[in-house]
Amino acid sequence: MIPNHSENSELMDLLGRRITYLRVSLTERCNFRCTYCYGTENSKSGKPVFLTDEELIKLIETFACLGINKVRLTGGEPLLIPSLVEIVGRISQIEGNRLVGLTTNGYLLAPKLYSLIDAGLTRLNVSIDSLNHETFHQITGRDGLPQVLKAVNMAEQS
Repeated sequence: MIPNHSENSELMDLLGRRITYLRVSLTERCNFRCTYCYGTENSKSGKPVFLTDEELIKLIETFACLGINKVRLTGGEPLLIPSLVEIVGRISQIEGNRLVGLTTNGYLLAPKLYSLIDAGLTRLNVSIDSLNHETFHQITGRDGLPQVLKAVNMAEQS
């Protein structure tokens, strides 16, 4: 069990400011092939190693003991993680945690949005490379702007 947070176990930056925000990349995998990430070839090399769900939760619990109360999940594309809804739910239950955010390209968001909200998602950032259909397709390598905009509209209504 992780000990409770105490005043003398806080993370501070070099200017003495408390650090309360943790950004965690869950994967480097993505369902887009954006020119700014991949160029003309996939530049990723080697086999990446990622934390298990249990290791991830243990890590975030440890940071919570040091005063972290906001967690943002990023990637690649975090919606490619099958257990993402469960991960969000577990993070939202960590003592002291106030915010659970997600950064996504939005392509896979619509069918999972309400489950993520029910699990405890409190913040959402959808990265959209262009609102022009052709430009979006050219940048991302996917004809997905309508799907992304549908998810954004659903999120705005939630």
